[in-house]
Amino acid sequence: MPVIPVCEKKTRVIEYGTFLNLKSDESVLKEYNLNHDKYYLVVCRLEPENNLNIIIEGFLKSGTELPLVIIGNIIENKYVRDLTGRNYSGKVRF
Repeated sequence: MPVIPVCEKKTRVIEYGTFLNLKSDESVLKEYNLNHDKYYLVVCRLEPENNLNIIIEGFLKSGTELPLVIIGNIIENKYVRDLTGRNYSGKVRF
């Protein structure tokens, strides 16, 4: 039987760049009772496949005193209602 060569697949990476805003507006942090560099941040779509429930669970088990801030699309569905409806004692903020 002849050997059929396996074609190498080429992988391409599309890197996403961003503008770094090195000037922050501290008033925004104060509005949400946050301090510069004193919180954890998650930015994502609030959907089950992003496993926010697991992230929150691990965060709460970590025992850290800093809050977890979650920024995303607050849409009306059961998953988001379940996440945002829990009592996190101020440790998790949406």
